[in-house]
Amino acid sequence: MDDLFSDDDRQHIADAIDEAEAATSAEIVPYVVVQSDPYPAARWRGGVLGALLVASAAALLRVAPVPALWPYLADLYVLAAALGTGLLGAVAAGTVPPLLRALTPPDEKGRAVYQRAVEAFLEQELFDTRNRTGILLFVSFNEHRIEVLADRGIDEQVDASAWTDVTDHIRRGIEDDRLTQGLLNGIERCGQVLDEHGVGTRPDAQNERADRLHHGDG
Repeated sequence: MDDLFSDDDRQHIADAIDEAEAATSAEIVPYVVVQSDPYPAARWRGGVLGALLVASAAALLRVAPVPALWPYLADLYVLAAALGTGLLGAVAAGTVPPLLRALTPPDEKGRAVYQRAVEAFLEQELFDTRNRTGILLFVSFNEHRIEVLADRGIDEQVDASAWTDVTDHIRRGIEDDRLTQGLLNGIERCGQVLDEHGVGTRPDAQNERADRLHHGDG
């Protein structure tokens, strides 16, 4: 995680949280993980795809008029090449984010990221603020997915669709290789959404969660 954020980045994020919370009783918690799930099925898909590519290439070459290649198309050689390429495909699917995204269906990624976001919400005890106004901005970096989870005090005033602009700001930052700026923009927009929906300060409002970037395993 230190590769994604410098000390200056973390301070800028803390300042942005403080500013976004200035006019609201909400507790905004940005939380970043590298990846929400190991996605073992993606590894299997990568392995099978690699093996199938070699087997298909061998089948085509056997019918092609290239006699010089025929000695290398014996069943044993093809099997060894297919197994080796399958292994490489499995490793690549688990370690190369664009390949992982391509080999994992959107609904599978969505379920994994949402479940990890719920775990982070509980871990940070955002259900336990004075006015039930905790908000989690959850970012799963490798999947390019963001979840906004808000407690009851926010949900009663802000429709879930209002967070789309917040997630879009953060996602654009990831895609442009500017994650910190994406988070800063998303936090700022979060504060604006709260203001637009009248989630103001209360006399008993306190800063119940540290204004800082949080991260977890994954």
